[in-house]
Amino acid sequence: MLDSESLLVSQRAGPAPNKPAIVLFDVLLFVALFAQLGLIAIVRFSRLERMKSWYLLLITSTAFCASFLLLVGHQTGREPPANFCTFSAGLIYAGPPMISAAALFLVIELHLRLTSVLFGRKISSSFIYWAVGGVAVSQGIPFWMALTIGLSDTAVIRRDPGGVYCHVVGSEVPTWLTACFVLGYGIVMLGMEVTTARHLFQQRKSIRPSKVPVRVRSSDFPIHLFMRTVLFTLTGIFAMVTTLVMNVVDFNNSSFSLLPIIPLAVVVIFGTQEDILRVVFCCQRQRRFDPATAAEDRRVGGDGGLGAKKESDSSAV
Repeated sequence: MLDSESLLVSQRAGPAPNKPAIVLFDVLLFVALFAQLGLIAIVRFSRLERMKSWYLLLITSTAFCASFLLLVGHQTGREPPANFCTFSAGLIYAGPPMISAAALFLVIELHLRLTSVLFGRKISSSFIYWAVGGVAVSQGIPFWMALTIGLSDTAVIRRDPGGVYCHVVGSEVPTWLTACFVLGYGIVMLGMEVTTARHLFQQRKSIRPSKVPVRVRSSDFPIHLFMRTVLFTLTGIFAMVTTLVMNVVDFNNSSFSLLPIIPLAVVVIFGTQEDILRVVFCCQRQRRFDPATAAEDRRVGGDGGLGAKKESDSSAV
């Protein structure tokens, strides 16, 4: 039995991938991986305020990087052992739905926090548990689907010609399942963002004709944070959908080069907030004390409905 398995492994010789492209791919993912771990450490040790779904997005994006880097050392030459390649393929198919679900719950929580300010609705404390459960289900279904197919017939599991991941070659079910999750979550995210923008527009429109001076704080209307979520949604959908389409049509086996865009976008979009940059560059500029602002902060519990205790930009995402 062992001899036959060894013979099968020895016969799994794949095509010669593009080594410079593989090195670039791995370097970008390593940079994104350590940058995200650094962001989590900075936020935690500097006591910056963030939503729990922000952490969920960073953690899932880190896992996304790790799922591809698991194959480092097996990307050229003889193909990986069948069982190892099957497990890796399951993680690869689970990665995009996992990070898409985390991004969706980030958008939902931001929307709920905005509506809590605008309409006085209370956010359930169990929201984060629903978010974690949704992410687990989203990555679990594609993972176990690919694992079941691969274990039932190891011959259908192969390393991609590009050399950077393992996948199922005998069935398009895992690919389309992943695509449906990503597209579905992307559509819902865009819908939530449009609804959020409509609420913000209506609120500003209702304030504008008022004769009584109304002070609209950035913590009540965090447009800069909202724009970050929209930018990440568009970037992530573009990268994932383009990659899936190029995989399906087998466009020169170069689609893998788009995958690092997703975790790098997380780093650039959510890691360049003002409070994080102040910590990184050791610039602790204090904002000018305003008695009216302090009184308003105390009145609303110091968070303006968005959980910001120190700065309007330090809490949401």
